[in-house]
Amino acid sequence: MDKPGTMGFRTKLFSLWRNLTYSTIGRLFLLFYILFPIILKLFPSIFLHTVFSYKYKGPAVYMRLTNPERDWNFLGASNQYITSQSGNIIGIWHVPPPNTENPSLSKAEKVIIYCHGQSGNRASGHRTLFYEVLTNLGFHVVTFDYSGFGDSTGFPNGRNVKLDTISVYAWTIEQLQKTDAIIIVWGHSLGSGIMTYALAEFSANQHIQPPHGVVLESPFTSLTEASKSSKAFKLFDIMYPLIWRRIFNSSMEKHKIEFNTLKNLPKLSSNILILHAEDDPKVNVRLSQELYDNLMSGSKTAAKSVHFYKIASKYGLGHNLVYSFKHLKDIMTDFTDVLSGKVISEKVRYQQITV
Repeated sequence: MDKPGTMGFRTKLFSLWRNLTYSTIGRLFLLFYILFPIILKLFPSIFLHTVFSYKYKGPAVYMRLTNPERDWNFLGASNQYITSQSGNIIGIWHVPPPNTENPSLSKAEKVIIYCHGQSGNRASGHRTLFYEVLTNLGFHVVTFDYSGFGDSTGFPNGRNVKLDTISVYAWTIEQLQKTDAIIIVWGHSLGSGIMTYALAEFSANQHIQPPHGVVLESPFTSLTEASKSSKAFKLFDIMYPLIWRRIFNSSMEKHKIEFNTLKNLPKLSSNILILHAEDDPKVNVRLSQELYDNLMSGSKTAAKSVHFYKIASKYGLGHNLVYSFKHLKDIMTDFTDVLSGKVISEKVRYQQITV
């Protein structure tokens, strides 16, 4: 039963809804149909919130960022902040391997710099489990939040996330005392697009040491192609068949968030490892296949070697669980052997394996 004072309001609301005619509903829909693309055209920054879900914080536990050793049980881990070339303050974790004699990043022999995906932060979801797997394989992990994510300041756009990635990479290089340390940059999903966009800058900058290897987990060819698999994109493509893609691509270009990995990846002079599960519901595995085929056929491909592991659907790894693949240790051991020179990369320049 309604509380006193609320009955009148609810009754009026119900009466208003009941009295809406089909004609009125049709007019409202038509108004929305006309105004929606105009709003997107006038305010293209709306797309930034669909590409970067940085406002989503998740459960409060994921905001425990300042002390990863205490709050996430990573022995010897540290939290630090640096000023990015974007002008924003970026939060970074360094997570060393367990039971290592010297947990200092300066003494690291193998380092993975991790670029996370679309939402959350460096402590969210599966990521802490992912760091645990990698550190147990002997890697030091450097993970960070782009501008606006986690406790990093500012807001994300194409320029900022690129400069943040470059800044964290440069900071990591500065920390290392071992000149022969193996450096890998790992990008997951959207992070793979951000990573290749940032690292493509290295081809024009001879003063930056490129990483020995890059790992693309569940990557895409471009953000436009990745978006086509979403239900919202398909709906708007049907509603606005002549203008939707033009509006979308224009907004991507304006904010430098095309993340055209198909174009950027051949510029990288590192060894490349692509990992993708066949049952990935968010990013179709065919996009990784297209990346690999493009690298294999491209006469201008700068990569020293390219290794593509397509993981069978029977393992049920989907979009986020590649880190739990039972053969990941073997894959990373083989890849590290290539990076360290134990295996001559020219002999295995192109390698596609379904596991």
